Amino acid sequence: MPTLEDGFVRRNGWELPVNFQQIAAWTIIAYLLAIFYGVIAPAFPVRWQPFAYLFPSLFLLTHVGLLFICTTMDPADPNVRYDTIRPTTIDRSKRKHVIMNQQCYFCQVSVGANAKHCSACNKCVGDFDHHCRWMNNCVGGRTYTLFFTSIAAGSIGVMLLLSCIIYLLIALYKFREATYLHLSNNNELALFGAPASDNAF
Repeated sequence: MPTLEDGFVRRNGWELPVNFQQIAAWTIIAYLLAIFYGVIAPAFPVRWQPFAYLFPSLFLLTHVGLLFICTTMDPADPNVRYDTIRPTTIDRSKRKHVIMNQQCYFCQVSVGANAKHCSACNKCVGDFDHHCRWMNNCVGGRTYTLFFTSIAAGSIGVMLLLSCIIYLLIALYKFREATYLHLSNNNELALFGAPASDNAF
């Protein structure tokens, strides 16, 4: 894996090497979306399906879209350049901090007052908050608002998804001895036995 000693600089979260947590995050997202669109939303009664699809989708897809944008964006300080030869080590006995007097030792440029040098990406990030392993990219500067909006949208989307699951579990328990628990276009779809009316839900 590239390190500071190799002079590696990551511009965005898609640059290799990818992080295991990044792979896990997108795998979980793909799984949840597949379960939602393939199982949960279609299981709702026909008259409620537009709502079952619309509201969770609004937040889940917003989360996915913003997460993709944050992973793709370069949050580096505006002064950071990628065509300069950078030092690969630092002598702490001579220089206590990487950034001193707003001058970054590794990036070889003057940076903003709130910039910090990310050791994972090997570059300075303005208004640095943290390096997110789930995105394999830094949060700060241009990505800060988008990142936390993505987290908020994802949290609401998951809560709506769980609400849908709880609703279906209650319906399954309430009508566990019926043979029709899902409504198709003609308002009936057999699962286990005799039909239940649309009013059952």
